Amino acid sequence: MRTAAKGKRLVILLKLHGSTSWFTDGSRIVRGPEVYADEEQGHHNVLIYPAKRKVAVAEPFFTSYFCLHEILANSRAMLAIGYSFRDYDALTRIMSAQRRNPDLRVGIVSPDADKIAAALSLESELNSISPFLGKYDPEGKPLSPLLDNIGGWLSQSEDK
Repeated sequence: MRTAAKGKRLVILLKLHGSTSWFTDGSRIVRGPEVYADEEQGHHNVLIYPAKRKVAVAEPFFTSYFCLHEILANSRAMLAIGYSFRDYDALTRIMSAQRRNPDLRVGIVSPDADKIAAALSLESELNSISPFLGKYDPEGKPLSPLLDNIGGWLSQSEDK
């Protein structure tokens, strides 16, 4: 596992999938209805979204979930931004990684972070969950207090 140079943070960004349905249509990218676009249709998936055929043992999902587990099993902190934790394939990988790595701390950034954290505490074996209430709002409050809170939380992870 690669480590960061002294005094530097090593950050790994992993996007498993998103709840979107964007397709190519000629040279344009358009958002369409929630359907699975296979190779026989005129459209081709640009982003992979939660689909009926998404199974943790099928590619590309298996590799993504495997990487998630291996990264978290060797990390100090995971910061989930805008993630509901309703994907049980991902949640079981996170829980499994925390079993192997009890020092793994989970931070949640969401307008409903406190509710998500409370539900996770009741429904899963995840521990060390820190909610950060926040959302991007270009007309609203500055993000600096939220970023300061997250920075302090990350610093606590480095101290261990």
